[in-house]
Amino acid sequence: MKVFALAVGLCLLCGHVSWAAISREDYQRAMDSFTAGNYDESIAVLKSSLDEDPNQAMIYNLIGTIYLEQNQSIQSAIGSFQQALRIDPNLADALFNLASTYAGPANNPGLAGKYFKKTLEVDPQYVKAYFGLGWFTLTTQERPEEAAEYFQKTIDHFPDFPEAYYALGLSYIQMGKSPLTLQSISKLRSMGREDLASYLELVLRGGEISKIKQEEGPAEPYVENTVKESQDSSFFSEETATPVSSENTNPTTTSNPFQLK
Repeated sequence: MKVFALAVGLCLLCGHVSWAAISREDYQRAMDSFTAGNYDESIAVLKSSLDEDPNQAMIYNLIGTIYLEQNQSIQSAIGSFQQALRIDPNLADALFNLASTYAGPANNPGLAGKYFKKTLEVDPQYVKAYFGLGWFTLTTQERPEEAAEYFQKTIDHFPDFPEAYYALGLSYIQMGKSPLTLQSISKLRSMGREDLASYLELVLRGGEISKIKQEEGPAEPYVENTVKESQDSSFFSEETATPVSSENTNPTTTSNPFQLK
């Protein structure tokens, strides 16, 4: 299983959050165990730091993402994210991860929308939340005009995000604006995303869409098999950061783009 890299935050430095209880060595050991698939060991290392200092919101946030990667109870992951937010209500990573879980495996669209919006209230520059909220608005609420605004904001902040052009193209199709969809197709081809461009063409040839199901979403953007750092800052940045990549999988068979697993 792959982690939606933009959805998983590790190292946002927020006010009163203390990282003092976890050493560089223990942090690296937890990450090495995670990468090797030794999830129980990774969680054990992180929980040991909570024994020393239980007020580490980012550790709870990280444990929640590992629970999802481990295929543990969804409620365990949600509980970890919620505990992170009890410690730091303004932790954007935890808000977004909670929204993503409700949008995906927990299947609670109402709470997904609520927490996507909360993420943006806390951090209006949290680009991945614009994309998540746009996809939620398009597929669950079927409001393409509003969704298009969120996708455009995503592109304004992150112009090299092909899935945002794909989703914007789908919005234009629902709005009956085929010429604008063609612009999205051309942009995707210029970015080397023939898979998404071809799918948009296929949908466009089929006429208007009455409903785009969530499971017909684009390939998970910027995925890889390791936990990511926050989009805003880093903790042990040089040593733990990994490059972000995009996979060209079939957009007709992948899961929705903001779920974590």
